[in-house]
Amino acid sequence: MTMMTTTEQEHEAYKRGRAAMRQLKKDRNFQWWTDYGVAALAAQTEAMRRSFTNQPIGKAYNLEHARIMKREKLVDLTDLNHPFPDPNSRKDAMMMVESLHHPADSRRLKGILSWREGLTGSERAKLNHPTAILRRWRKDTEPIEDKRAKELEREQREPKEDPMLTLVADSESERDAARRHAGDLRGLLGRVLNEVEDLHPELREAITRALSE
Repeated sequence: MTMMTTTEQEHEAYKRGRAAMRQLKKDRNFQWWTDYGVAALAAQTEAMRRSFTNQPIGKAYNLEHARIMKREKLVDLTDLNHPFPDPNSRKDAMMMVESLHHPADSRRLKGILSWREGLTGSERAKLNHPTAILRRWRKDTEPIEDKRAKELEREQREPKEDPMLTLVADSESERDAARRHAGDLRGLLGRVLNEVEDLHPELREAITRALSE
């Protein structure tokens, strides 16, 4: 059946994806991740077609997808504990490609390619991995209503300052300072009483009385 064959477009995507994988093992590059993401999306589309589903879910789909990824050598399983690319990178590469020209979230005004054009050369050079690109792009293009909702949530979480508590705290601080001052003064009077021998009797009596209170 025609619907069960691999298309020329898919063949080309797989070929470019394998070439990108070889390069990505040596270095990171936005275009290589883009080529890989296109290949991963092609594998997803083919697997859905072969498993007769319009959603990339289900046992039949998972079996077909795994078979295609292995057939086209789009995952290096040499180290089973650390496949390359890892599942998160594969997923993010596909999501990145889906929003290259037009954001999948229609509330965002810029696709990833248009957004990248507004970055500096050094920023573009640093942002190569799909996960990092998606994180920064989402932050920079976040809809106004989402930003405001997060601000309101933060305001509600942060405890508001109670004027009465502030007044009490200020009073306690002043009281503590007064206690320290009184303590210093008592210490000074005690030294005068003990060290000054020719202290006037009335002054000595006044100091003694003050220290005893």
